[in-house]
Amino acid sequence: MREEKISMLVKTIQDLTKAKESVDAENTKLITDISSLTETLQEYYTREERLSRREEDIKKREEALQTKITSLENEKYQMERAHEELNRFFVREREEHSRQLSDMETKFRDYEITIDIQAKKIIEHE
Repeated sequence: MREEKISMLVKTIQDLTKAKESVDAENTKLITDISSLTETLQEYYTREERLSRREEDIKKREEALQTKITSLENEKYQMERAHEELNRFFVREREEHSRQLSDMETKFRDYEITIDIQAKKIIEHE
């Protein structure tokens, strides 16, 4: 009976040893899986950081472009106002020159009439 108990204890020890080896193998596999997942997670965080920096760079570029667009729109507006002012200036100048030319033509006609009258008077006195 003692041999039977010893045999059962040996069998139990062997079963426990196999179970321990199986658990150790499973633990090793889990540690490997955890290590692999940790690396994958680290790669993910690294990519996430790069993407975050890219997004920030893109936002900064967008803000810079928007500032440039606003500046160009303001410049365009100012150029349009200046163009309108130049057009008004040229219209005023053209009107002034037309008026001066009309005045000069009127004076010229008046001189012609005066010369004609004086010429007739001279001819009549001769």
